[in-house]
Formats: sequence, C-alpha cells, structure tokens
Amino acid sequence: ARAANSTRELLLLGESVGAGVALAAARALAAAGLDLSGLVLVSPATSWDEVWLGRNRKALCALPGPLFGLALALSSLQLLDRGQVVSLVRRMMSGPPDPPPRVLASPSKAAFAQRAFLALIPSLVSTPPGTVRHRIVEWCERALLEGDRVIERRSLDVLEGRDELPLLVVAGTSDMRVPAQLEADRFVAAVDGATKYLVEGAGHAGALDERMDLREVMDRWRGRGRSAAQ
Repeated sequence: ARAANSTRELLLLGESVGAGVALAAARALAAAGLDLSGLVLVSPATSWDEVWLGRNRKALCALPGPLFGLALALSSLQLLDRGQVVSLVRRMMSGPPDPPPRVLASPSKAAFAQRAFLALIPSLVSTPPGTVRHRIVEWCERALLEGDRVIERRSLDVLEGRDELPLLVVAGTSDMRVPAQLEADRFVAAVDGATKYLVEGAGHAGALDERMDLREVMDRWRGRGRSAAQ
C-alpha cells in the first residue's frame, strides 16, 4: 500500500470471493492511513446466495467427504463457458495465444503464465476438503456481507469523510456460478461513478482470459487509454 502523501497509485483487485475480501481490505487500508487509487472487482461472488448452490452452501459443507468431493467436481462445471473450454483445449495442445495479451507480451511472462496454467488444475484437485469447506464458510460469508454493505449504504464506505473510491466491476455475460452481470449493475447503481466492463460470452472463470486485456481496460477506466471503459 502507499502512504497518503505518496504519488504512486495503488489499485486493489479482487476476483470472485476475493471481491468481498478486497472490499474489506480497502476499508482496513484506509483506516490504517493508506490511500487506494481505485478498486477492481472481477466476477464478484458477493451475491452467491441468489443462486441455488449459494443458498444451500451449509448443506453442501455438511456432506460426507466422498459426496462433498463429487458435489464440488460437478459444480466446477459452472466455472467455464464454451469459448473458454475451446481455448483451454487449444492452449494444452499448442501453448498460449499468439499474439499474447499485452500483460503477457514478454517471453518470460508468457512462459510463467503457461507454467501457472499447467499447474492450476492439479492444484485445485489436490486442495484438501477441509480447506474448501473453510473457504465456503468463512470467505463466502464475508463476501456476501461486504456486498450487502455496499448496496445497502449505496457507497463503498471506505472511510467516513473521504471521497468515494473509483470502482471498476468486470463481469462475464455467461457466468453460471454467480449472477455477476446483475451484481455489476447493482454496484454501478449503488456507487457514484462506478464503471462496469462486460466480457461477452465469458463465464465465471473466463472474465480474465485472452478475450480481454485487463491492463488496457484499467488504463481506459483510469483515463489513460484510448477511451473510457464502458
């Protein structure tokens, strides 16, 4: 984070459940005297309780080990969209896209992204059930509370007396895990000056794939790109 008198920008980003964590962290940073330049929420899971799986999260966590694992495996299908499945197969067969997004323009960054991609699925599969239960119970509950706080107060409420933080909400139009597009609309309606950016056809895990260049979107949002984000 940066001190209040620093000229360096600090943007805080949270994806999915991390959107709720980012909202809470923004308040904590402000209370500590550290200044944020903006907040970016990607596929926010701050309204997960509006879909069946979210409403029944306690029953999900109460399932015995094998059934819990099966339920998670089946629910993971909600994370992907058709275009992302095609992209994932292509990447496994032939490597990263060419040309790569600007954020991966250097060979070293592209190589790192490819290594991270190949390690992601084994990492997710090997996550202990207890860890997943903890994330559902603790992280998801916090995300829901933080989202409701913003909507009810019609403000990010970072710290009383400070100007509203610039807010960008990125959401896919085909998110089956959470109603991310509707949540983006709610944030934009509640927070003065908030901006939404929709990734056409993207699912919950696809809002940051090669169909969009997050760095370029953020530059436009901050007024440094070709035009303002829409």
